[in-house]
Amino acid sequence: SLNASQVAAALQGHEPFDVAVEVSNHGDDEVLAERVALAVGGERLPSQRLDVPARGTAEATFTVVLATPGHHALEASLEGDRLGVDDRRALVALAPRPLEVLLVNGAPAERIEEDELGYFGAVLEPPDDGLGGGPQVSPFVLTDLTAAELDSPDSPIERADVIVLANAPGVSAAVAARLQDRVAAGAGLVISLGDRLGDLGRWSEHLWNEDGTGLL
Repeated sequence: SLNASQVAAALQGHEPFDVAVEVSNHGDDEVLAERVALAVGGERLPSQRLDVPARGTAEATFTVVLATPGHHALEASLEGDRLGVDDRRALVALAPRPLEVLLVNGAPAERIEEDELGYFGAVLEPPDDGLGGGPQVSPFVLTDLTAAELDSPDSPIERADVIVLANAPGVSAAVAARLQDRVAAGAGLVISLGDRLGDLGRWSEHLWNEDGTGLL
């Protein structure tokens, strides 16, 4: 059996994960050295051999890496017996694309502990330690902007899955409208406070409405 729940959980981290293939023996005799294979996207991994007890089960574990986002077909198969209909089992696994995170830093600094988003960015995109221990595919793609760059018509608000306004001055009416549309389409918005927020009246004017429809 292909364990779909384990596959889905592992894919959230974009790391190698194990697929367990369970083989059942419904006969009265032990089956020795049964060959079990797993194919990922049509590419077959090295097979394994299992001894399956009479009226029992045995399990083969395959380590799988999905290098690209999208749907991937996993198919487990046996060498084959007289009842071929149950010799194959398939599962389609979805590897989600990385989340695009738009970081608007209102107080950048050289030192990570003084930068408004220093620790935040390090958590989402850890630096490469050169030891090869990090994930093969990062679950996040970070884009850094200043507040002035956010105001540009070309700023990537419409592409972002998450938008972080960190101690940034109040946004313009045009940016507020774009943020409202993007959040309505499903993006997340995080606003953190600080000493560079500027005119609070500008925030209220563009992002808060008495009827509750504004982002604030």
